[in-house]
Amino acid sequence: PSHDKDLLIELAENENVDTRRGIAYNNNTPPEALEILAKDPDEQIRKGIAQNVSTSPETLDFLAKHPDSDDSIKYTIIQNPNTSIKTLEHLITDRSAYTRSLARQLLKRKGLMEAIIMEKVLWKLLKRID
Repeated sequence: PSHDKDLLIELAENENVDTRRGIAYNNNTPPEALEILAKDPDEQIRKGIAQNVSTSPETLDFLAKHPDSDDSIKYTIIQNPNTSIKTLEHLITDRSAYTRSLARQLLKRKGLMEAIIMEKVLWKLLKRID
């Protein structure tokens, strides 16, 4: 088992994109390997990490804030059970109305209305800046 973990971490830096994609989508991949892959330029790899239940909250937060993370990656992050409240609070200020809505719905389900109030205040501030 430890050998498998070490191998998956090593394969996360493999030059073959299909190998790295396979590692990203494998739920047995250790969080350390997924953290390495989070910096990968391949969008499919980042999407695999976003849906992987082994991805740490910190890596999901990194992906949520990554400039190359598109809406589909952010939607997937919102659905990952490891996504932190901090990340959801960040996503309720996203430029995408759909991303904001999904993050807000999940926060509501978790009973975190104060985050919704914060989002409304920030939204009003953003409108003033535009």
